[in-house]
Amino acid sequence: METIVSNDNGHGRIDAQDGDIALGKLEYEITGGNLSILHTYTFKGYEGKGVGKALVEAAIEEAQRQKVLVNPVCSFAQTYFDRHKDLQHLLANHT
Repeated sequence: METIVSNDNGHGRIDAQDGDIALGKLEYEITGGNLSILHTYTFKGYEGKGVGKALVEAAIEEAQRQKVLVNPVCSFAQTYFDRHKDLQHLLANHT
């Protein structure tokens, strides 16, 4: 399985696909200098295969491209940042 992510650049959605098969999606919004990750979905049958991780990493890349900080609202994104202490400087609430 090859996970390919695509960002709709402005509509707040990142999709993960393997060919024509949808694997998951991430919804975000950019407001007040922050990219808020609102929801991360991995579709049934694709859990535990790195889809969610790929989606969150694509959102982080978008935040860096937009030069904004990340606010991980959804629990999956929050857990991702909890496990990656080296990325704490990218968080909006980093002190």
